[in-house]
Amino acid sequence: VVITDVNMPIMDGLSLAAYVEQHHPQVIKVVVSGYQKFEYAQEAIGYRVVEYLLKPVTKQKVAALLDKLYAMWHRRKVETRTQEITRALDGQPVRTGGPAENILLMLSAGFYWGAETHFSPAQVFWNSIDLPSMLGKVVADSFRPYISHGQINGEIAVVLYSHSLQHTIAGIETLYQQLLAKTNLPLTMVYSGLISLDRLMDTRRELQSAIRRSALLFSSQLIGDAAERQYGNAQYTARQVDELVRAVCAMDEALVARQFGQLLEQMRDKEGTQQSLYRFLRSTIHDGRISGRI
Repeated sequence: VVITDVNMPIMDGLSLAAYVEQHHPQVIKVVVSGYQKFEYAQEAIGYRVVEYLLKPVTKQKVAALLDKLYAMWHRRKVETRTQEITRALDGQPVRTGGPAENILLMLSAGFYWGAETHFSPAQVFWNSIDLPSMLGKVVADSFRPYISHGQINGEIAVVLYSHSLQHTIAGIETLYQQLLAKTNLPLTMVYSGLISLDRLMDTRRELQSAIRRSALLFSSQLIGDAAERQYGNAQYTARQVDELVRAVCAMDEALVARQFGQLLEQMRDKEGTQQSLYRFLRSTIHDGRISGRI
């Protein structure tokens, strides 16, 4: 910020404003003057001076000016941050070495492996709630949360600014409970530790992998930083695949339904993962005995 008087030795304030605008256009400029001349004010506007402050300069005028300058500075910070996050999540280069003051939160509702449509249960759920408002109430901070819908069914990425890790995690836990009260879909939420913006894309891949490996079929879960994550093993056997393939080949719909139902009950009792079911279905469909029938 440059605050200059119109009447100065060597270079007058308007000439300084013109120089700053030409060489440092990002700098905010304020001109103080005892001259209430329209020509001066008009010239200052041409140099993108944000305030033409007339003397006498009172405490009230200074206070109002500082409020205005802070609002402008914060708006620019928000715009710059939003642009950097967008570039980072798109895989574009961003400035490195920034402060580790961000948490990436990934949310997935419903069956993660399903095809994404506007009418899928997950999309219907996300469209039915005001997630930005919910986030703003539980993790309010200097910057509003950045929300990005993923390419996978029901996936949402949220970038949170965190001045206090404990405060932000408490907000995430509150959000999780609030979302559980609004849906019967299995909900998986995974969050990172504190990271810089240049780590966003790599961290997003890590959290997506965590969701793929840990999302449960019938239960919801909130998973913290990497050290806390645990992943289930496959909850089916080669024999179960073979039995289902035989039932499909025999065109026995009742047997197919019974065997598949038994598998789902088994997975529910053992907290089976969505990945396990996906792999079971893939193994069945790609079996050479029925691959040509489906």
